[in-house]
Amino acid sequence: MAREIPGFTIPLEASADLSASQFCAVISDANGRAAVAGAGVHIIGVLQNKPASLGAESSVMVDGVTIGFSGDAGWSDALTEIASGVDLFICAVWSFDVPDPTFVDLQTLLHHLDRLACKRLILTHLGPSMLARLPEVPIEVATDGLLIPL
Repeated sequence: MAREIPGFTIPLEASADLSASQFCAVISDANGRAAVAGAGVHIIGVLQNKPASLGAESSVMVDGVTIGFSGDAGWSDALTEIASGVDLFICAVWSFDVPDPTFVDLQTLLHHLDRLACKRLILTHLGPSMLARLPEVPIEVATDGLLIPL
């Protein structure tokens, strides 16, 4: 059973208009401002509000947990670096067995699974072939409303 673990929030200036990015993963940019996390980065937390301009205060939930995210990218060795040592690695896996330059496919991920040195791996962004074959997927899969205790 999943349960939400309370964290704490920190105020950061927004790096841009983030009003459409509430509950997205964020990083601290070079200026110490909250910016939406892209592919291949370790996030600092999750944006809790909707700052509408550069410099507006954002509220970021953190709890000393490291999270890596593959983003929209096919397999590359960079994913092993992103996953290395993180508490949670979230990997976008669209296809069960068809390689794609935009997302990792499950068979390629399974081939490299022993190279991902993360504590926990969750798959997200599942396409039709993944959804059709969920019983065959040996890795935890995110579902709508999933709360992830870390």
